[in-house]
Amino acid sequence: TRVPIPSLAQLLLHRHPPLGRLPIANPLLLAAVRAKQVEAVSLLLRTTRASPNAISPCGGITALQSAAQLNDEVSLRLLLDACADVLAADFNQHTALHHAARIGADSGCLEALLTRANEANSHTPPAADNAADDGGGGGGGVACSLLDVWGRIPLHWAVLKGHREAIVTLVEAGSDISLRDIQGESSLDIAERRAQCRDVAETGKCDRLTVSLLRLMLPAGHEDYSSFHPDGFMDLCTYEVVAHAARLHMSPEEREALLAMSPEERAAVGDHVMTIDELNA
Repeated sequence: TRVPIPSLAQLLLHRHPPLGRLPIANPLLLAAVRAKQVEAVSLLLRTTRASPNAISPCGGITALQSAAQLNDEVSLRLLLDACADVLAADFNQHTALHHAARIGADSGCLEALLTRANEANSHTPPAADNAADDGGGGGGGVACSLLDVWGRIPLHWAVLKGHREAIVTLVEAGSDISLRDIQGESSLDIAERRAQCRDVAETGKCDRLTVSLLRLMLPAGHEDYSSFHPDGFMDLCTYEVVAHAARLHMSPEEREALLAMSPEERAAVGDHVMTIDELNA
């Protein structure tokens, strides 16, 4: 018979005084996180010496990274409150942010990780101009710029897996759209490859929208920056751009030019109104 993790933890705590000496606290914490047993996670962190940086022998996955993989914001915040290392890396050099980006975690998880990374960076003495620069994106630049064994930052994985809300969050946090991995691909290159591979299928719509979204988010002055003229829209749904206009830091002139386009001009560049269901198809 399976014993619920919270009940098992309570039993072990009762039989192994003093509480701080429990020998299997870390494995229990890892199991509780993987099972999404939030009560057990809280109990173990509060009453034992279970480390918020507990590491699984399989892949070197930390408790925080497991919570990110499962999109478990409650456990993730409990671990962060217990001072889990947000920049710790597994055997593939994936941080919790890599894992969150890869599975398309909710904005709550992503923002919690970015906020903690920014707080940690603010207490670190400034180094030479390097990855510590967050690109003016609002914090979290260090976490956004760490490379895994494939030379990829979290943004690469969000694009590769097609998680467009994660893409917006990561770019705003300072991710470099043009940074290339060991295969020589930038996040924009990956998005374009996905769009081309799926071009003949209806499911390719979102990939082409992602390409356009990334192009629109390139900072002015970037070598790949595309101006906001009709040829730059491709088949991007105008209404989606408008919805993201404030987040994309469009200038007033660029927003006015976008809103001033007539239905005929939009039709001429292949723009069309799609429902949310069609966008997600």
